[in-house]
Amino acid sequence: MLAHRARLGEAAESLARLDKRVRAPERALALRRQHVDELSARLEESVRRRLATAAREREALERRLSARHPRAVIADARHALAPLPVRLGAAMRRLLDARRARLGAAAQNLQAISPLTVLSRGYAITLDERGHAVRDAREVPIGARITVRLDRGALDAEVKGRRDE
Repeated sequence: MLAHRARLGEAAESLARLDKRVRAPERALALRRQHVDELSARLEESVRRRLATAAREREALERRLSARHPRAVIADARHALAPLPVRLGAAMRRLLDARRARLGAAAQNLQAISPLTVLSRGYAITLDERGHAVRDAREVPIGARITVRLDRGALDAEVKGRRDE
């Protein structure tokens, strides 16, 4: 009997285990459903994040593409070129002013060394019959016709004599 009781105890334990297993599938199924729900929620969140990232990347690419659109490129170029006529005009004025100043200085230098300026100080220029300036009295023979150029006007003369100094 003892053996029966031991067997009966073992059978009862086995039955209890089997009973737990029969009830356990509902609980296991509930746990599995909960796990599937959690995975589904994580998957949805992951898909949402990926879609949002892809949308941001697409928008960035669209902005870059629209910035490279020929109209945008031309508009940017026009904007960059807009001040150039003003700058060119200013540069031309500066260059012209510098050239005028150089021309004025050159004209003053020419005026300072001009034979006409020398004449205005009371000097005269003597020209031979060919119109060349006479530098040496020995160049002109007696009786030759000469022209004496003054500040105002000229004198036609004939050489009557000469002094070689």
